[in-house]
Amino acid sequence: MYTAITVLLPEIELIFSFNSTSGIKSQAYDSKNRLMESVRNIFSEFEYAILKDSSKSVANFGGVHSLTKQTMQYLTSLADYSNVLSEIFLDVPPSSKFPLSESYLSSPELSNNVTENATRFSVQMMRLILSLLCKIDVKSKQCKNVSLSYLFLANNLRHIVEKVQGSKLKYILGDDWLLKHMAKVKQFMENYEREAWGEVLSSLPENPTAALSVAEAREVFMKFNLELEKAYRKQSAFVVPESKFCEEIKASLARKIVPIYRELYDRHYIMAGNHGEMKEYVKFIPEDVQNYLVNLFCGIIA
Repeated sequence: MYTAITVLLPEIELIFSFNSTSGIKSQAYDSKNRLMESVRNIFSEFEYAILKDSSKSVANFGGVHSLTKQTMQYLTSLADYSNVLSEIFLDVPPSSKFPLSESYLSSPELSNNVTENATRFSVQMMRLILSLLCKIDVKSKQCKNVSLSYLFLANNLRHIVEKVQGSKLKYILGDDWLLKHMAKVKQFMENYEREAWGEVLSSLPENPTAALSVAEAREVFMKFNLELEKAYRKQSAFVVPESKFCEEIKASLARKIVPIYRELYDRHYIMAGNHGEMKEYVKFIPEDVQNYLVNLFCGIIA
């Protein structure tokens, strides 16, 4: 309706140019202004709904929260009307009616993305996504352990980035926004790996080919067995819904763990001639470790 009125305004100006018909012309402008104000209010209320979301379904397995899915579905739809919305938000400052948490406002994220070429509409969209990220950050605190909270953050931000890349939002938010948030996904993923798999990596010697006595090698293998099984039991129930992202995380873990374990295995088990004292302590061949990682994130506890 807003577009229809805007298109017809030149004709309305022409047809109702006389003083006697000025009231009709004023009604058309009033209708347009009311529609603009209504749209702006809808944006404000949508931001309020995001920030006040009280759903308790914190993805226990680290997946994408329903709030993230619904919000991004709505924003990608809005992006299709960016030309009209840019006009509606022209010269309208971002709303401060619903302030974001201090941790987000004190970060340079929002201000750094507002370039000279950014429209008021793009700033509004950035703010809505920032509101969503703020809420997801709050929800991550409800996760049952630190590694799950990082996986939850990574999954949700990855979903947001994918939706932006696959829609007109990428033109509204710009390359800088995308690059910064892709980097943040990577940071969340690295934090997850450190928290979830750090003990597994720490159980392996810095130099896996260094000389070890049978007793020392036995201790290393026993420690690795324990940490791998413990991490796998905890992490195997978690999910990464986006298949490409899932493969990226598993490949990253495999690159960090499998080659070191393979060197350890080759040096202290194979080269030792499958020493009888070692057999009962070497629980995994390298391919077993690889398979453990391949089977991650299916949402099934092994």
